[in-house]
Amino acid sequence: MFSSNKNFQKGSALYLAVVILSITLSITLGMGTILILQMRAIRDTFYSTNAYYVAETGIEQGIFLSNYDCFMNNQCEPTKVDGDNDGNNDGEFEGEINGSKYSVKITKEGETILYKSIGDYKGAKRIVEYRQSSAFTGESE
Repeated sequence: MFSSNKNFQKGSALYLAVVILSITLSITLGMGTILILQMRAIRDTFYSTNAYYVAETGIEQGIFLSNYDCFMNNQCEPTKVDGDNDGNNDGEFEGEINGSKYSVKITKEGETILYKSIGDYKGAKRIVEYRQSSAFTGESE
């Protein structure tokens, strides 16, 4: 009876080692999965932030182009952005900065100019809109 008890104890040490290794492996794999998911979330946030800033750049470029003649020549005539040459300063243009793209559409609704820019960075897209209540006249008050 004593000899079979010794053999049982030898087998229990191996069983205990396998259980401990299994628990350690499960914890490691779980932590690795959580880490990978967090890294993807951080990457997506980074892409989204870059897309937002590129869209803002498009808005600034649109405002500059639609007011270019007012700033440079003090003449508020149809500008470089006026797509259909009707004097409304409406139109579309695109640009690219370091692999990021933006697309801007400018429309005039009464006395309001609407700038809508879509920024795209590695598949993440953000839209920024800006409403200008009246066109820049080139005159100071």
